[in-house]
Amino acid sequence: MGAGRFGHNHLRVLLKLERKGLCKLAGVAVKTDKHRQELMRQHSIPIFNRLSTKLLQSVDGVDITTPTPTHFSLVKSILRHTNILVEKPIALNSNQIAIIKKVSRKSGKKVMVGHIYHFHPLVRRLRSIIQPMGVPHFISARFLYPEVKKIKWDALFELLHPFDIVEYLFGLVPRGGIRTNHNNWISTSIFYPRKIKGVFDIGFHRSEKVRTLTFHFKNISVHCDFAKNIIEIVKGKKTKTISCPSKPEPLQLELETFLKILRKEHQTYPDIALAQKIITGMEKIRSFRTNRKPKIAVIGGGIFGATAAIELGKLGQVHLFEKRSSLMEEASFVNQYRHHMGYHYPRSKETVQESQEARPVFEDVFGKAVVRHFPSFYCVSHLKSKISAKKYLTFCRTNHLPFVRSYPPHNLLDRKKVSLCIKTNEPIYDYQKLKKIVETHMKRRKTISLHLNSRVDKGFLGQDGKKYLWVTKKGREYKMPFDFVVNATYARMNAFAHWFDFPLKPLRMDLVELVVIRLPIPAIALTIMDGAFPTLVTTGEPSLFTLGHVRTSLRKSFVPSDGLVPEWKLPKSNWKKIVSECQNWFPILRFAEHVESRFVIRAVNAYREHDDARPSDIIRHGFGCWSILGGKVITAAATANSIAKELKQILDSSNFSS
Repeated sequence: MGAGRFGHNHLRVLLKLERKGLCKLAGVAVKTDKHRQELMRQHSIPIFNRLSTKLLQSVDGVDITTPTPTHFSLVKSILRHTNILVEKPIALNSNQIAIIKKVSRKSGKKVMVGHIYHFHPLVRRLRSIIQPMGVPHFISARFLYPEVKKIKWDALFELLHPFDIVEYLFGLVPRGGIRTNHNNWISTSIFYPRKIKGVFDIGFHRSEKVRTLTFHFKNISVHCDFAKNIIEIVKGKKTKTISCPSKPEPLQLELETFLKILRKEHQTYPDIALAQKIITGMEKIRSFRTNRKPKIAVIGGGIFGATAAIELGKLGQVHLFEKRSSLMEEASFVNQYRHHMGYHYPRSKETVQESQEARPVFEDVFGKAVVRHFPSFYCVSHLKSKISAKKYLTFCRTNHLPFVRSYPPHNLLDRKKVSLCIKTNEPIYDYQKLKKIVETHMKRRKTISLHLNSRVDKGFLGQDGKKYLWVTKKGREYKMPFDFVVNATYARMNAFAHWFDFPLKPLRMDLVELVVIRLPIPAIALTIMDGAFPTLVTTGEPSLFTLGHVRTSLRKSFVPSDGLVPEWKLPKSNWKKIVSECQNWFPILRFAEHVESRFVIRAVNAYREHDDARPSDIIRHGFGCWSILGGKVITAAATANSIAKELKQILDSSNFSS
C-alpha cells in the first residue's frame, strides 16, 4: 500500500524478489486515480484504489508504506484479516500501539515494523565491534534530512532511527529527557538507564542528509557515518576506519525477513512489542520546564566567560563564578593582545574565516579597547618555514587581507633571514581598557551576580534537568541549582565534563612563558611565519612589548589522557634564552630590558599540528550545558551571541513554571 517514494522503493524490491520466486505480488493499492494510472503504465500488475475484505483474506500479507498518520487506522483495520509489514512508526503514541497489540492477539495475525536499521550492514558490523566494550557513557546522534514541506506530526517519531539502533545494540530506551523544537527538527537530551546520557538532533534541517551516531566509552569513541558507510574507532590520536558493504541493501533484507515470517519460518524481527517499547521511551522526552527568567551559571571570569555573562544577562539571572579576586587574570591577561584579522593562520582557513566574521561583533561591544595606527609586519622565513613567500601572498589575497610589501628599519629585523615581509594594519586591543569595558557592562547589567574568590568544585545533573554546582567561597561550600550552565574555564574545561560525565575534548596542554620587555622604539608588531619563530608585539603602552618564541617559550607540552590540567610547578624564567633566540631575528632586542615573565597554561585542540587551527569551539553537551574553548579573544562576543541564541531557542520551546 502506498505510491510515494517509500512505496516505489518497496515495490522495486518486491518485484526483484518475485523474479527470484520468493513471493507472488497480488497487487498495489493506491489512493488516487492519478497514481493508479502512473503505476499501470509502468507495471503489468493489478492496481487497486481500495482493499476489499475478500482481497485481504486472499493474501498472506500486506506491506504498508503510506504516510505516518495513516499507519494506526490502516493497521488496525487490515490486521483483522492478514499479516502486516508497516513502515515505522507503527503509530504516533503508545496508546495506539496498545490497541494494535490487542487486535493482533485477537486475530492471531503478525505485525512486523519497518525498523530498517536492524538490517543495515553497518549496524550489524557495529554490534560485533562494540559488544566487548560494554555500554557507553554517552551517545550522540545527528539524523538530519533535507528540508521538506512542514510535516504536521512529530518529526521525532518519524525519524526514530537513533533510538531504534540504541535499543538494538544495548536493549535500552529512554527513561526521561528534554526536547527543544526548532521548526522541523528537534534537539534532545536523553537519560538512559545505567547512567548513560544521549544527545540526539533529529528532523528536517539541512540541504544534505546527515546520519551519524557516536558512542563514547572510557578511552575510546566509536563513530558511525551511515552516508559514507564507515565506522571510525578513535583512541587518542589513532583512528581505525572500517568500511562496511552497502549490499545487500537493508530494505531487501527487511522484506526477505517478512517473507520468512509469512512462510512461518522462525525469525527474530521488529514486532509490536519492540515498537511499543521504543515509543513509550520516547514519550518520556518532554519540553524543558523552567521559569521565564531562568537561573544561569557561567563558570570562569575570563573574557569569554564575562562576555557570555553580559549577553546571557538579557535572558535570565546570571551568576558568574571566578576563583580569583578579579576578572580576566589568567589566559585573558597572559596574551599578546593581537586583534586577529587572519594573517597569523595561513594553514587554517577555518580560523581566518572565524576571526573575520567575529571582528565586527567584537568591535560593536569592545571597539573602544582596540588600538590602531601602528605598523604590524608579517615576514616569511627563508628557512624551515611551513609556508613559502609565494603561498603566503596568495593566502593574503585569497582571504582579502590588505597589505603592502615593505620592511621595518634594519635595526628591527634581520632582512637576510626572510624571503618576504609585508606591512599590515592589524591592531591589538588594550588589555586594561578591555577589562574596564567588561566591568562597566557587568555593573550596568542588574541581572548579573558576580562571585569573585568563588571556586566551583563539582557538579551534578538532576533528573529534572537542573544542574547543581558546589561552590567554595571563604572556606564554606554552597550547593546551588541552575537551569543552564556555561563552562568557560578554558584549560580546565574537561573538569566540567568529568563532573557531568560528558565526553572529554582532546586537548594539548602547553605551559607557555610570555616575556614582557621594554624597548626604546615606537609601537610595532613583528612576526616571523610559519614555524618555530619569534613574535614581538606592542602592548599599547609606550615602549612596552610582549615577546614570545614558538619553541623556547614553550616550557612543557603534552596531551593528558584524562583531559585535565597537569599539576605542573611553575618553572624558573627562561627569559634570557627567549630574548637571545629572538635577537637572531630582531637585532633591537640587544637593548631589551626585562620587565617580567608571565606564565599560562594554554589549551588547544589536540592533534591539529598539521594546520595549527585555533578556532573558538562551543561544545554543546546538551542538558542545558555548554563549554567554550576560546581560540582567539576576537571571537568572544560572537561566541556569546551563539550560546544566547541557542538558549533563547530552548526558552521559546519550554514549558514555564507558574
